[in-house]
Amino acid sequence: MSKENKEKRKAGDINPVNAPWCSDFTAAPGQPVNFTGVPAGACISQSGAIWPFCKADGTPLPTPWCFVSNIQIIICSNMTPGAIVPFTPTPCAIAAPKNVTIN
Repeated sequence: MSKENKEKRKAGDINPVNAPWCSDFTAAPGQPVNFTGVPAGACISQSGAIWPFCKADGTPLPTPWCFVSNIQIIICSNMTPGAIVPFTPTPCAIAAPKNVTIN
């Protein structure tokens, strides 16, 4: 990644990714995540050794995180490109972990 791209990501100048609820998605470190189709009582929780979700200020979200407030969620800046990080959204028709692929 070029120095210019790194600076752009640090500046938070990345378009949000729209992540459909109960689906895998791809996102970059520092990229905002807009979960779409979030049902009432929705929560996300850690499924593996790594938790990829942070608040806009860069601090990790607690796990589980329930969508009771309108807070901007981002992919933590320390995520390694190429990593596939599992998380569990609930409720879903099929209860199973989903993945964020870090690009």
